[in-house]
Amino acid sequence: MMKVRQEAIEDKNKRLFAFERELDQISLSLLNMFDDRRLKLFSIPPHKRIFLFFLTRALKTHQAIKILCREGFGQDAAVLLRSLLENLISFRYVLHHSEEADALAARFVAYKWVIFHRHLWEQEREEREKGDREYRLFVQRKELILKNFEEFKTKYHINSGRGLLTWSGRTVKDMAGIVSKDLLKEYESMFRTCSKFTHPSIISDKEYMVIDDEEIVFSVSPSLIGVEIILSKNISYTFDVLSIFAGLFQLKCDVVLNAFERKFKAYQASLSTSTSGTGAGETAASINRESIIVFEKN
Repeated sequence: MMKVRQEAIEDKNKRLFAFERELDQISLSLLNMFDDRRLKLFSIPPHKRIFLFFLTRALKTHQAIKILCREGFGQDAAVLLRSLLENLISFRYVLHHSEEADALAARFVAYKWVIFHRHLWEQEREEREKGDREYRLFVQRKELILKNFEEFKTKYHINSGRGLLTWSGRTVKDMAGIVSKDLLKEYESMFRTCSKFTHPSIISDKEYMVIDDEEIVFSVSPSLIGVEIILSKNISYTFDVLSIFAGLFQLKCDVVLNAFERKFKAYQASLSTSTSGTGAGETAASINRESIIVFEKN
């Protein structure tokens, strides 16, 4: 693991960055087609309105992941990739239940009261310290939150805390499994990959250091670690979101989407499934207790 320049990252992943640019053009084309419709928000059904939120969030997350990977911070982009996939799973779960899609969209929106309720008690401590007027306003809001929280539980027959963990009452893994076996397999694979970077643990230690007989080098520098697989998955998940967008709003882009999908799947088949394919954890199997600790810096 050695410090690398942005040019080296671009060169090593030039095909993926070319796919990224092509996908950006497809995205822009679809957004322009949508804008040309001049649709009014409440002229479309609730599940399509909610999808526009998912789409906006996905496209912004996609760009953030791309920037981090281009700068050599693939490990940190894994956090955002997991978010992108979990949002994709949520909406595919909504679409999977086509007859209930609008009702599920309403549940997704109503879940905000569960989130507000979750933070209510710590908020109350803070508001008490601000003065009587602010606290009286908070009490009014608290009553509204409690009322809507109880209505959410009653409406969706929730009798335990587990049913409040996600908007649907199911885990993300369960939602993926209901949609398809392939989506569940994808979630399990990427959950393992991303979790070692998103959770505080030591299992990814060798992704951040180089060990030899004389030194233990902790690296805070950009590297190639994770860039290839994270970029690839970023393109894949965003393409799925754009395909849903085109289908939901009948945007005529099938030829372009199908051509991109064929090319990208052919390329994906040649990629390694490991996130750490360049020099991470491939040095000494054990640590020399006399090794000197140093940092490789930007």
